[in-house]
Amino acid sequence: MRKDDAQELFATAMSRHGATPVHALHKEALQLLIQGKADLAIKKLYSILFDPPHDSRIAVDLLRILLLEHRFDEAEQLTCKLPVQLLEDGQLDTLRTHVELIAASNPAENKIPRLMMNYYMSLEENPDQLEKRLKLASILLKIDDIESALEQLYAIRQADRTFRDDIGQRGMLALFSMLGDDDELVDKYRSRIS
Repeated sequence: MRKDDAQELFATAMSRHGATPVHALHKEALQLLIQGKADLAIKKLYSILFDPPHDSRIAVDLLRILLLEHRFDEAEQLTCKLPVQLLEDGQLDTLRTHVELIAASNPAENKIPRLMMNYYMSLEENPDQLEKRLKLASILLKIDDIESALEQLYAIRQADRTFRDDIGQRGMLALFSMLGDDDELVDKYRSRIS
């Protein structure tokens, strides 16, 4: 993880938590992150994740770190293990959608170009293949082509709002949240779904 990413995550976490996070180990984990010790930060957050009182901020920060560290399988497993009390949190729900998008396709890095070409060709012949569209969106996210991923999610949304519990809409909203309200892509795609 880049130091800038760690510092931004720490600043975001601290602004959410106020002066004091609920758990002292949570703050220690965030400080470890700034020091470039992501593995130790992750271990520390896991050690307190299931301690009462259940605090969704711990799960949110843990998922963010796992995503930034490209530990997608671990993030996906975590979303399945979260305590029920935490599932109502909006930020956590957005991150869970983000994990769902990324987990939709997990090819080896050297196979990405060929897979993308195959998906584009197949979708050109038959645009109603929503599962392929979702996998393409997932790959596009992994290579940081956010606009193309949004385009695929928009196409899914337009084709079938019931597909995977409206993953097109949920995915777009999760990406909007990640990009922030000031991003031009958010303006562009928000106007398309309004």
